[in-house]
Amino acid sequence: MLKILMTTFLLISCAQGKSEGLNIPIGWRLPTEAETTQDWRINDKNKFLMKNADFNGDGIIDTVQVYVKNTGNVFAIFAHVSNHKAIKTIKLEEYEIQQLENIGVNLIKSGKYLTACGKGYYTCDTKNSKYVVVKNTGIDIFSWEQGNSILNWDSHTQMFLETPMSD
Repeated sequence: MLKILMTTFLLISCAQGKSEGLNIPIGWRLPTEAETTQDWRINDKNKFLMKNADFNGDGIIDTVQVYVKNTGNVFAIFAHVSNHKAIKTIKLEEYEIQQLENIGVNLIKSGKYLTACGKGYYTCDTKNSKYVVVKNTGIDIFSWEQGNSILNWDSHTQMFLETPMSD
């Protein structure tokens, strides 16, 4: 299912902390070591919680980062996307905190990929294409040993489009 993600834009200047030079959105924090002890996370220097790449094709490195709400009951995946004038922070997905043990982010290279409907998980139609073309580096949001979706920057809408890749 291809959809434009509903996003929340946050002003970077309103942030309370920093993560590798980025401002952490107000009301959010970085995951603690205790929250990210899963064995599968050792395969990545950032524990699949943060990745850097040029998502929008402007030549400036952007970041996708996992943050936990200060209340501790949910976490979310945010993208910090540049546009040569400012950095826009976009909330991509939000989950119950219990899902943090399985959710991670990775990068997907530009290219043409077979989608979930293209693999036969459900019927392809006008909203669900057999393939997705990733023009710039995309974001892979995955649930460890389960499903995943690609988030691909759409320069026309200035938003990320989500495409399910597996069930």
